[in-house]
Amino acid sequence: MVDDSFLLLLNGHWEPVDFRLPEPAYGERWTTVLDTAEPQGADEAEHKAGTEMTVEARSLVLLSRPSRAGA
Repeated sequence: MVDDSFLLLLNGHWEPVDFRLPEPAYGERWTTVLDTAEPQGADEAEHKAGTEMTVEARSLVLLSRPSRAGA
């Protein structure tokens, strides 16, 4: 069975926190599925592997990576 992979970034701190996304071996790009700091919903932005991403105070961000069905 093959499915998308997900990455959940949680920030329980009262200030924003920077996270570094996994290296390319775990996926070249990640797409925002859910960001609880965005009241209008996530913008489905793409983020490259290894880049930093800020998660706002007391919020979470859910990212997805497409399956590697052909790999």
